[in-house]
Amino acid sequence: MLVKPDVLQSLRRSAPEFAGLVEGQLVLRGDDGLPYLNYLQATYTLNKETAWLVEYMSGSLNVLRQDSLKAYDYITTDYIAEHRRAIEKAVETKPGKKADPILLAKYHSLAVYHNKVVDRLVRAIRNANETFGPDTNLDQLKDFRLAMFAALGRAGQSDKVMGFVRPKFAGLAGGIEALESEKIPLKRVFAQLY
Repeated sequence: MLVKPDVLQSLRRSAPEFAGLVEGQLVLRGDDGLPYLNYLQATYTLNKETAWLVEYMSGSLNVLRQDSLKAYDYITTDYIAEHRRAIEKAVETKPGKKADPILLAKYHSLAVYHNKVVDRLVRAIRNANETFGPDTNLDQLKDFRLAMFAALGRAGQSDKVMGFVRPKFAGLAGGIEALESEKIPLKRVFAQLY
């Protein structure tokens, strides 16, 4: 989904403090230089942070039930897998029938985007785990933005926030192989193009 350049220019003028985050995370540039919405990564990271924030804020109150986070877990884990399956299903052809080359090319571009997002998420999780040290603050995380937690840290809850977030990233690191398995094998799925 393309983003009109004048929308980005307006954002740079009206909210320069968010322009870098938007253009580096929510909006990316394709090989053609056109800006597009990075919906897959944005959905993953925003819902992961929201789930953690709900857990963090309700942790001491014992209000949170484990099943209340299932919706966020679906969005962050299964959403990537469903995105992959939807692409693969869309390009399936019935025996003896040839696929539409224009349709294949469009879905191939989507599959390439999907794989780039998986690579970016894996890199962001690894970088976050490598970045964490005793003096780390959340503003130092470059690839995995946790704006709400960073704000809590700046509001005097830094040690508590870091104590909560550090094991969360360690848990994400444990799921890197599963995340990497959601990459689309381009040469197999799009064999007609190769």
